[in-house]
Amino acid sequence: MAILVAAALVIFGMSYANYLSFRAQRGLDEVQKAGGAFAGQWGAPAGQAAFGLLLVLPPFRDFAVAVVSKFPVRPGMTVDGSVVVVSLAFGLCGIVLLQAIGTVVVHTIWWRVKR
Repeated sequence: MAILVAAALVIFGMSYANYLSFRAQRGLDEVQKAGGAFAGQWGAPAGQAAFGLLLVLPPFRDFAVAVVSKFPVRPGMTVDGSVVVVSLAFGLCGIVLLQAIGTVVVHTIWWRVKR
């Protein structure tokens, strides 16, 4: 059941984010659309790289372990499959969040350079 809930939440979150993105781009002119395309091209890889770099930092690793260890697993048991799926869903959400932040940062830089 936890796997289905996690999958449904991830799909819903990503779908709603795409909906909001498409809705926000309706009223943009050509220059604003070009800025968005540039940010989309370079912001997503920047967010992925940021997630990879964060995994190297001990405080972030400790935070990730603390989040995953909060799920109920009986002592002496191996890690349950649902814990792994939920962990991967959190990881996916983290990457998507950092991609969004990277896209906003790159878009802001693009606007500063063009002005």
